[in-house]
Amino acid sequence: MIDDDLNEVRRIRHEISQEFGHDVQRLAAHYQELEKQIKELGTFTFWEQPTGRDATQNSDPVGGERPHAVLSCGAADE
Repeated sequence: MIDDDLNEVRRIRHEISQEFGHDVQRLAAHYQELEKQIKELGTFTFWEQPTGRDATQNSDPVGGERPHAVLSCGAADE
């Protein structure tokens, strides 16, 4: 079951990559535009990684890396 799900995700990712000629720059631009559109919907909350002085004050207490953006559904926050 897990292998089937994983293979499905890989197949879809390959198809998306193929749409952009497996060009990393074009693919990244596509995902950045998609992220922008999702942010504009206002349905999800994004966590932005702090930069500069804020980055050291808000670092992960365990010392691990925080993700660049985290999506959370509004319904889960209620």
